[in-house]
Amino acid sequence: VVVIGALALPKLYEMSTPGMTTSDPPVVGSGRPDHSAVWQPEDDALRPKVLTGLGPPASEAPAGAPNVIVITIDTWRADRLGLYGAPRPTSPWLEGLARDAVVFERAVAPSSWTWPTMVSVATGLYPGRHGVELPEGVLCPEATTLAEAFHTAGWRTGFAGSNQYFEPEGKGYRQGFEYYWAAGNEDAKRVLEYTDYFLEGAQAEPFFLWLHTYDVHRP
Repeated sequence: VVVIGALALPKLYEMSTPGMTTSDPPVVGSGRPDHSAVWQPEDDALRPKVLTGLGPPASEAPAGAPNVIVITIDTWRADRLGLYGAPRPTSPWLEGLARDAVVFERAVAPSSWTWPTMVSVATGLYPGRHGVELPEGVLCPEATTLAEAFHTAGWRTGFAGSNQYFEPEGKGYRQGFEYYWAAGNEDAKRVLEYTDYFLEGAQAEPFFLWLHTYDVHRP
């Protein structure tokens, strides 16, 4: 689990969603299971579209490949986390995770605001290279994203996040994701609801999942 910022995520796998099943999905032409029936049931007109059209990866992940989860949270200051010295108990879950994790004591964002910073996290490129510096900026298609790297290597890929910049399809952030849900100004409970949909579909296959929450940004 890679946490950039922080998000208390207890009992993630114990969440339940009415009507969801864990039966074996059908297999598509690539030889990988087709999770579309779970991720986007045809009769569920009330749910926004979450399938990107990318389809399953052509190859399989290595045997024993781990699941990888990236958690990002908008604007939670490091000096307001107990992990980094805040006097109030603001982040007990994160402090517990940190005891058995690698903790970076010094990290600098490549930009002063969310959109170019998150694209840099996704690509490993500075804003001047990936092309997103202004609100209307669009990720250049030539850039390889973290999700694309995982998908190519055989991981199922999903994103669930809240921020207006992740929402439009034309921004380019969907590159490499089979499953993608984003909405501006939604709370973490809603993000976790769509995380649960993804986990139900991924089942036993190795997955790469990115969660982004916005609750701390609001006030």
